[in-house]
Amino acid sequence: MTDPLIVALTAPGAPHEIEDIIVRGVAMRGFRHGPKTLAELYAAARQHGDRDFVVYGEERLNFDAFFARVGAMAALLQDRLGDTAGTHVAIAMRNRPDWMAAFVAITGLGGVAVLVNSRGTGPEMAAAIDDAECQLVIADTPRAAALRDAGLGADRLFDVDAGPLPEDRGFTPVAIDPDADAVIMFTTGTSGMPKGACLTHRSLTQGIATTIFSRAFVGAKAMAGMDPEVIKALSAIQPTVLNAFPLFHISGCASDFLNNLLVGGKVVIMQKWSGIDALDLIQRERVTGMSGSPAMLWDLVRVHEGKHDLSSLMALGIGGQALPPPLFADIRAMFPYAGFGVGFGQTETAGTVCAASTADLVQRPGTSGSVVPVAQVRIVDDEGRDLPAGEAGEIVIRAPMVARGYWNRPDETARVFSDGWVATGDVGYLDNENYLFVVDRKKDIIISGGENIACSEVEFAALAEPQVADAAAFGLPDDRMGERVVLAVAPKPGMTIDADGLKAAMAGKLAQHKVPTDIRVMAELPRNHMGKLDRKALRAAG
Repeated sequence: MTDPLIVALTAPGAPHEIEDIIVRGVAMRGFRHGPKTLAELYAAARQHGDRDFVVYGEERLNFDAFFARVGAMAALLQDRLGDTAGTHVAIAMRNRPDWMAAFVAITGLGGVAVLVNSRGTGPEMAAAIDDAECQLVIADTPRAAALRDAGLGADRLFDVDAGPLPEDRGFTPVAIDPDADAVIMFTTGTSGMPKGACLTHRSLTQGIATTIFSRAFVGAKAMAGMDPEVIKALSAIQPTVLNAFPLFHISGCASDFLNNLLVGGKVVIMQKWSGIDALDLIQRERVTGMSGSPAMLWDLVRVHEGKHDLSSLMALGIGGQALPPPLFADIRAMFPYAGFGVGFGQTETAGTVCAASTADLVQRPGTSGSVVPVAQVRIVDDEGRDLPAGEAGEIVIRAPMVARGYWNRPDETARVFSDGWVATGDVGYLDNENYLFVVDRKKDIIISGGENIACSEVEFAALAEPQVADAAAFGLPDDRMGERVVLAVAPKPGMTIDADGLKAAMAGKLAQHKVPTDIRVMAELPRNHMGKLDRKALRAAG
């Protein structure tokens, strides 16, 4: 059964009209209206002129000033690389206007932006840059120093803080094939090594169109029966998003940044996450929307004392993990005027493929929302056979937003992508009205604070220590972080393991958020009848 509201929003002539399209030889459906490439998106965004676009501490840029910064970045690329078309250029910075300007310049000139996890160690960042065969890296000073220490040559590195950037010589986006690569965005794989998902211009623009549709769908449900004059007044307010997710994540890059660039919104960048700073910014900048992981929302609840004016917030998205019912109740009380939304998606789908309103969350606890009209979602068993409504299996998705594959990973690409479908590695079910419920993960991934952490990567770091014979990483529930990283280890015969010493050694190899909070030394780790680590038994033991 299709929701009548979806039918109305996507009918011929409607703002979110659907059309039949062909993507890499596969027939599917896509949104008719809106830009087909990022170059077209940037041309549309320039029309916003003197409207505020980005706020970063004391720095405030309108659209004209932002595109002047883009022009300077474009001049840098042309001076260093000449023709940028098809060239891989990495961005290694914390969230800041220069990150955004570099992204627009790279992708607008036909290059491929390689989005490096700025939270990683120097060797981790350098490995991603080398894997993606980047010819240039645009970095801030802390990342530039870490990369130099990791052996990255100065000829491939530009430090935006050491600068200066060239003069703006104008920025003219080039004509680009919608199915050309635009971005390589890293996602954690079962091997423990990050994989670069290749997102095309179509992937991103259709993903942004999906975000706009989802917000229209959720908003229309929330405003049903509202006075038309009130709706008109609300529609006239400039969308203002509090950007707390990293820009190297799909949620930060597409939903916060590119979406607001297109629609003329304002992006308020948090330099570092802090619950009290977030409340201050919501009040000062009259923020209308934000997305956060449950860990972030817990932080807001704990510091809230009723002293801030939070009435501007009209939309709150929840990402990273399911929202615990007690937290949902606290956040609803804290933001009484806000509509709530959740979804389901991943890097490989360029964002969400579901949309859920506040009413949906109340009526269908645990849902990730109704499947958006341009996506097909199937639930399959281990043999790839479709399962009926209500029965759980692996979630597989076909949509124009889906990545074309993984960079330099032909075997992984063949395993995960097929005929326009992507196997998500997540387990869930659809109800009779096409609402998706996610119930488990097939892959051994810990989600802590919204970050994906491969168990194998943590285990490899432990097994590199001479006294460790066996290791198993797993996640345990944590009220603030969603999950915390726990590691069980067994010593080699005749040796002992000091948990604190092992943790210190691992801290030198892993990014901070990947270091276990708890290390448990056992004589022997539990394994199943096939000899595989029994993480379920470890989790059950607490």
